[in-house]
Amino acid sequence: MNVCNQHTSSTSPGQKIDITIDSAASDSYIRPEDKALLKNIEPYTGTPVLLPDADTLNPIEQGQLHLHPEFSSTASTSTVLDKLKSASLLSVGKLCDKNKLVVFDNEKVRTIKRTPAIDAQLDMQPVLLQGHRSPIDNLWHTTLPM
Repeated sequence: MNVCNQHTSSTSPGQKIDITIDSAASDSYIRPEDKALLKNIEPYTGTPVLLPDADTLNPIEQGQLHLHPEFSSTASTSTVLDKLKSASLLSVGKLCDKNKLVVFDNEKVRTIKRTPAIDAQLDMQPVLLQGHRSPIDNLWHTTLPM
């Protein structure tokens, strides 16, 4: 799992809650104790989330994250899971939708608006690894030689 921590503002001015930006998360999930990250919270019963250890987390509420207005309402929609303990998760896939780029390096992560000028700059760089986003799980996949 590729993750990088970045702070996201809560509803109280100056208060921040740590949330993990996760490239393996197909959706954004919030711990119950981090609900201050959300606005317009409503009860929600959706599909339970199955973890690799076969445990399940049940959705209990849904709301909108306080993200930059350039992000779509789909990108800002997040679900509170009843037993999520480790960290709240912000989905890289949802951040990339609607013409955005998420760029990781060894120190930080940035989400920027994609433009023709940025695409031209990227096209001039050597490609070291390339993959595609699967329409089935919305995650990125690549193939490697054996």
